Amino acid sequence: MMMGSRRRKLTSAFLLSAVVIFAALVSECSSREHPQGYADITTVNLVNDISEKTLLNFHCYSSETDFGNQTLTYGHEFFWTFRINLLWTTKFWCDMSFHTEEGILVEGGYHVYKAREYHKCGNDCHYYVRRDGVYRRRYEDYTFYFDRVYQFP
Repeated sequence: MMMGSRRRKLTSAFLLSAVVIFAALVSECSSREHPQGYADITTVNLVNDISEKTLLNFHCYSSETDFGNQTLTYGHEFFWTFRINLLWTTKFWCDMSFHTEEGILVEGGYHVYKAREYHKCGNDCHYYVRRDGVYRRRYEDYTFYFDRVYQFP
């Protein structure tokens, strides 16, 4: 009887130690890789920057959220906010299409947000859809820069 009680205490102590060590490791890894916590609010903006006469049709979604089919006129934006999930697997994808002034259909899709690529835009991601692709805005040395991250086929 004494042996069973001792074994249970050792098993409980081992499990508690393993949980504490795991929590410390996860916390340390998260703080190094991702400077902002998963509880912070993240914003993604999508802007129609094609031309004044061109409507941008898009459908943005994740495994948990679907914004349905949307249309943006030139210069307008669509944005949403969310919190990154605990496992840092949050992803958003946008399918986009528009007709050029010549009537040619242009379409493509892009991952506008991947939590594991947090370093690319942090908690504030701005995308500008232009005729030749999708551009991500970044701010550096008091200046905005636009990097093409996706080229339409």
